[in-house]
Amino acid sequence: MNEKIYTIETFTIILMYFFCYYVASNGKYKIIVYCSIIFSVVFTYFVFGEFFISHNILPTVNFPLFCSSAIYFLLIFFLFSLCSKYGLYGVIIHSSTVCAFSFLGLIPPLNPLIALYYSYSSYLPQTEIPIVNLLILNTIPTVIFCNTRTINKLIFISLLILMISLSQYNTNVNHKKNIKIAVVQVGLYFEQHDSISSFFQDFHSFLKSNPDIDMVAFSENNVFTYKKEFNRNLSKKLLDFIIENNLNKKHHFFLSFNGLGNVNNVVTLYLHKEKQIINQKIKLIPFVEKEGILNKKEDITSNYFWFDRSLKNSIFNIEGVFVNTSICFDALFPQIALDNTNLTIIQSNYSLLNKGYGFERLQKLGGLLSKFSVGISSNLVINIQNNGGTIVINKDWKIDESLYLRSKVEPFIILEKNIFIA
Repeated sequence: MNEKIYTIETFTIILMYFFCYYVASNGKYKIIVYCSIIFSVVFTYFVFGEFFISHNILPTVNFPLFCSSAIYFLLIFFLFSLCSKYGLYGVIIHSSTVCAFSFLGLIPPLNPLIALYYSYSSYLPQTEIPIVNLLILNTIPTVIFCNTRTINKLIFISLLILMISLSQYNTNVNHKKNIKIAVVQVGLYFEQHDSISSFFQDFHSFLKSNPDIDMVAFSENNVFTYKKEFNRNLSKKLLDFIIENNLNKKHHFFLSFNGLGNVNNVVTLYLHKEKQIINQKIKLIPFVEKEGILNKKEDITSNYFWFDRSLKNSIFNIEGVFVNTSICFDALFPQIALDNTNLTIIQSNYSLLNKGYGFERLQKLGGLLSKFSVGISSNLVINIQNNGGTIVINKDWKIDESLYLRSKVEPFIILEKNIFIA
């Protein structure tokens, strides 16, 4: 990612975003509509690239995506138009309402200020509570353009600056620990190989040639699933293969399944020695992963998943390194509270969004939003992509560009990093 171009694009988007708030504060509804639609087009193209607007001779537009984006921005700018007249009370109402959209799982946060964390994280909120960070970001443009006295704005902005300064998250570090993680991009492997059986041979050879690996993490994928009989047998074969070769005694595995046993959800299976622990996906994509908006119980043979509230996700302590896991869409939604972890592993599959230009930026923006939402306290965030393009972000919000390029061509990657632990 060209940092200069990215910075220019990001600040352009942010200036447009602030201008829309300025227009909304004036209460001219027709202009609000025009500005909201123009901004939604520019912002959505910035995030999704050709998945939104193709570069064909006759360009095609992803109309459902456009409608979703336009409705969202129309809603928040019209809401601010109503709230701005109530001064700082309106600021609190508006910012809290916009946060609620994400907290309730209706839509990931679409605040362009999040994109600034890549280069300017030290000037942005980093409390241990992601939803509070989002609330502060949502408050910034609203307090600038709300209808209140300048002195009130200055006091409120000073308080925000103080909160941001105090929020810079610093872990009490006793020492650093070197870890080696094997990343398995399942989809990329099968793009390059036709044989199912060769996967197990190559995977075993890869682990044998790297015996000092601490963890093995798979991408979210559609190969290992209990939805169809062939894939169910393949999933069982993977588990048997790991156990029969005693691989689970040497390494900590974070496998990914679309359904496992009687659990009809996208899951992470932690496997080590005799331990088998399941973490499940909490937020399912409406009309894609679940039938409609509501969480409805579905059979394992259904085309849809469901979230079983009786299953609780776990944090893993691996030789003093506390590991949090998340799955794709889940990682885009800020939480009210996070456990203090050193490493966040996200198993993702963005391949359906790859229509050409802009996909690399989408992967990296998704990685930044994931760190903001579920990995704010972690030294290291790994967003494993199924078809290549794994994103690794350190505690300073910098992306490992060399590993990203390698991950686009190598399905099996070794990641060796220092983790700072207390």
